Amino acid sequence: MDATGMVRHRAEICQSLFSRCLSHPLFSELDWFENRQGEFNLWAASLKVISSGRPSLDFRLRDRPEVQELICDLLDGLSEALVSLLQPVASELEKENDDENTDEMDSIFSAFSSDGEDAASLPSIGKADGLFSEQMFNIKTILGQLARISTAIRRSGANYRYQKADALLDEESFKDFKRELTVIVLMGSIEARTGEPADNSDITAQITDSSRLTAIQNRLIHANIVRRNRIKFATRSMQKPEKAKPQQPQLKFISLPDIPVELPSQSPSKSVSAKPVTSSQAPSIVATSVVQTATDIGSQFKWEQATDSGTQSPSVMTKVTRTGAAQDYPACPKPVLDDILQCPYCADILPTSYSKQVSRWKGHVAQDVLPHICIHADCQTPDKMYLTSDELLKHMLSQHGVVRWVCDHCATKSAADETFIFSSFEDWEGHMRREHASVSTASQLLSLSKVSQRRMLEPQKCPLCGYAAEHSSSILDDHITKHLHGFALRCLP
Repeated sequence: MDATGMVRHRAEICQSLFSRCLSHPLFSELDWFENRQGEFNLWAASLKVISSGRPSLDFRLRDRPEVQELICDLLDGLSEALVSLLQPVASELEKENDDENTDEMDSIFSAFSSDGEDAASLPSIGKADGLFSEQMFNIKTILGQLARISTAIRRSGANYRYQKADALLDEESFKDFKRELTVIVLMGSIEARTGEPADNSDITAQITDSSRLTAIQNRLIHANIVRRNRIKFATRSMQKPEKAKPQQPQLKFISLPDIPVELPSQSPSKSVSAKPVTSSQAPSIVATSVVQTATDIGSQFKWEQATDSGTQSPSVMTKVTRTGAAQDYPACPKPVLDDILQCPYCADILPTSYSKQVSRWKGHVAQDVLPHICIHADCQTPDKMYLTSDELLKHMLSQHGVVRWVCDHCATKSAADETFIFSSFEDWEGHMRREHASVSTASQLLSLSKVSQRRMLEPQKCPLCGYAAEHSSSILDDHITKHLHGFALRCLP
């Protein structure tokens, strides 16, 4: 088989098997199976799994065979689980007059509710039939792993998508948004100068005059326009549900050869054909243009983390939350199915656990926003955005930091430590000889100067208000990072 169609072929088999399950009344009456089919179709649509050619997942994995093999293994496991469910059904169909078997199968599902809640369903079926509960658990687990891989793949190609979105940016289409941001920024500047709220109608002309913006303020506004455009680009294919007569599109059955799908079990003679069985009442859920075209998988994709449900990217959750905990992030959206939700800012398919962990949801949105940007006037990369304040600090110290010498002995005893930060070695040396004669020998001072030398930022000023830090510092001012973070969130629709 052509290697470029390995994932697509397996996904088509899984789609067919889901349709076969739902073509049988025993399964079609249960929301659980219909929801799992919906999850699978959303996953397939998000990565263009069923597509062929350059847009397809197979093509984009051409240089990552280990990722392709991982996805193929998961799809094989999913088809195996579905076949295991169909085997007793196939046996039942062969016994046309055996009503007793039919009654027994019905009793297996008697404890199932049709409200789509898995928590009450799985334990009940587990008591009646171990095989079904085990395979249903496997189906749900595999779909969760596929969803995590989907998110990781899309995240790894984020920079490429950003480049595409930025190349298509039409600032004229965001003129109203730009005007709104201009008013917000200039309003803050006027309040800082007057010391009181700027709500007088006489200043309307001032707060709408974009020529009054500084270069840094223009940079912040442009960054938010870029963010808004990226969100618009990422979610361009998301469709709002129609209010009148929502249609239930039928999954188009694929034509597969009548090849048995063997189970790696003790009874190899039992097999179920992967050929779809048509049924006029077979329900199905398909993902119709709910996500954007995926892009090439990025080099930073880590499949080990993508398949580990216990890995929740602590660096994102903790470092982002460090400055974002007090920010007013939008609430997590409602699930589109019982176990999954769709991010309205990047169209990623996420598990509903995000709605229960606020910090995790904030970390995800922060990855879409990249809320930090350099505020140094002479920055050579003024449009580069950073996920965390730590990343921004690393940039600013390396590109805009200045060398200073600190008297740690005096600084630890004083609340106002600016007096003990020196811009030259000579000033620091003079202070040490006057105040700390015990370490004034040349050799001692030379050794001490190496550990007293620091790379710092000049006193920072907030471009959104009148606040200004008093001292040089080796960290970003907390007030400024929080203010910039909050302003960046205004990009969210």
